[in-house]
Amino acid sequence: MESTSFGEPAKFSVMVDTTEVIEVKAEMLACHESQRVWLQQQHGMDHYVEEMRHWSLEMGKRMGVEHAEGFRQHMGHPYPQSDLLVETLGAKPA
Repeated sequence: MESTSFGEPAKFSVMVDTTEVIEVKAEMLACHESQRVWLQQQHGMDHYVEEMRHWSLEMGKRMGVEHAEGFRQHMGHPYPQSDLLVETLGAKPA
């Protein structure tokens, strides 16, 4: 399960099924060269695409699908009070 920087379980307001687009997401992430370089320099890791797949599968388990992604919309002042992610994406509230 994903966790916050304080080690607490991450809470999401919206879950999106990404099963149909996971390959495109992986291809796009692999093109993000600056991210790869930064991760290599800062954390000594070069498997960020595999990590994305891992977390996508974990989120999918929480939603009952193969792959998913979770989001949390900040709704404090002056931000919108309606959940725009649910409205725009037709996403499933978490």
